[in-house]
Amino acid sequence: MTIDELLPRVEYSALLCLNRASEQFAFSYRRYESMLRISYTIASLDQSDIVTKHQLLEALQYREQRI
Repeated sequence: MTIDELLPRVEYSALLCLNRASEQFAFSYRRYESMLRISYTIASLDQSDIVTKHQLLEALQYREQRI
């Protein structure tokens, strides 16, 4: 699934949250897309067609921590 296919399935508040995190943590395009994919997978496991802010925040918790 491409980013163009994922974006319409994301709540507006979740998208704002992702954009804020992207700026704060300097996500690359690849990382941004990865966060969308992980969020979508979490939504699928929750049997939801739409990615919510809660699911996106859960995906952000799984990102790699760089020290």
